[in-house]
Amino acid sequence: MTTTLFVSQDAENNLAQVQEYIQTLHLHPADVQLADISGIAEVKQLQLDTQLAPLQGQHKAIIIPQAQTLTIPAQNALLKLLEEPPEHVYFFLLTTSLGALLPTVASRCQIIKRTEVPPTISDEDVETIQRTLTTWQSGTIGEKLYSAQQLTKEKEEFLVFLKKAEQVLHRDLVAGEKEKSLLLIAVLKLKEIVTSTNVSARMALEETLLTHFD
Repeated sequence: MTTTLFVSQDAENNLAQVQEYIQTLHLHPADVQLADISGIAEVKQLQLDTQLAPLQGQHKAIIIPQAQTLTIPAQNALLKLLEEPPEHVYFFLLTTSLGALLPTVASRCQIIKRTEVPPTISDEDVETIQRTLTTWQSGTIGEKLYSAQQLTKEKEEFLVFLKKAEQVLHRDLVAGEKEKSLLLIAVLKLKEIVTSTNVSARMALEETLLTHFD
């Protein structure tokens, strides 16, 4: 069967999209497996699971929701499975970062990329972002740590903040404010870490604030 790779920075909506797609295959819910795996031992167990016949129908689906967390050895082990997938299994890999996967793994997949819609930014958002970025650059250690604590209470809200900050900083750079380049690099790096790894958002932000803006 085929292997489909869904790429989107919005992991939750990515999973929802895959689940909607699977409904078109008319599979029984008992034949849809969510395989939240990352290590080689888990991939080897998955290889055994794929040999089992579907419980209710002729086919089954296996979803790997966080493919970007797969270790390199795990991806190499998975590659062997994707090269010769069982005829009764549909594979769905979900990732927030295509670059986190080996090219050999991606090449075995039908890739579907979702275009991200930029969040709407109000004048109030701009003021909040500018005030926050000023704290990042020149605030005390206590102010920076407090900012990190408040911003990262909810991961999805923090990601929205980073996306909005990216837009504001791009706008500033276009306007000739070249001193904003370091801030933009930090925002882009933070967004990549938060969307493609399991590192705590708060830890990532605190480390960035204390090492890049000391």
